[in-house]
Amino acid sequence: MTGQPVRRRLSLDGVWQICADPDPAPVASAGPPESDGWRPARVPGPWQLSLDVRLPAYGAVWYRRSLPIEQIVGSADVTHSLVFEASNYRTQVWVDGIERGCHRGGHLPFEVPLGQLSRGQHELLVRVQLPDDDQTSADEPSFGQITHGKQSWYGPVGGLWRSVTLETRSAAHLRWIRSRADPERSTVSVGVQCTAVTAAALRVTVEGPTGEVVATQIRSEPAGYESLDLAVAQPERWSPTSPQTYRVTVRLLDGAGE
Repeated sequence: MTGQPVRRRLSLDGVWQICADPDPAPVASAGPPESDGWRPARVPGPWQLSLDVRLPAYGAVWYRRSLPIEQIVGSADVTHSLVFEASNYRTQVWVDGIERGCHRGGHLPFEVPLGQLSRGQHELLVRVQLPDDDQTSADEPSFGQITHGKQSWYGPVGGLWRSVTLETRSAAHLRWIRSRADPERSTVSVGVQCTAVTAAALRVTVEGPTGEVVATQIRSEPAGYESLDLAVAQPERWSPTSPQTYRVTVRLLDGAGE
């Protein structure tokens, strides 16, 4: 969008503060332990590799660090999100004492929307719980019930074991896109999830195998979920001997047209 800040990313990898939670239950305790329990540890990496801190193999661990918003904000009309490449297993996120999100899983990326944050330092707290085989909660799986990679053959892998990134985006932006081609009907169906902030228009373009535009559709004032069907005349089918591919491009437009 013209005049809007581009997406910016700030890596949060490096030295965080870490400590064990004396209450390993799935529901978070009232807060992390007192300051004398914190020790430095590197992220990304399983907490079991933090040699300078005495941490349990299973249970719950707290992470904390500051969010330097002034390094990434760029403009007042932006929103922020935390992007976790992976965290094992149950991850809860607080910013300035307010819980912002919870995720279950150990191997897929996820993000936590933070909305608009003012310039200055903000405190980020992350609590990660890795259950053991004695887990008794009806709402949470045991260690043996959750999926594992082969690294778990050698021992438990818990915590922020993949990279963490702070992202800044325009207030009006695309959250996700899905496309499906139907060669029998010569159409491409595109589903787009936008933020609640309305842009002037949404434009979807389909380019053919040689880069020419074969279909375009514009939807005015998109907000929320939008579904578009684009007709493609005489589509070229993909095959192993002739791997023809099409490119789908989705753009949000402002009043200037881009």
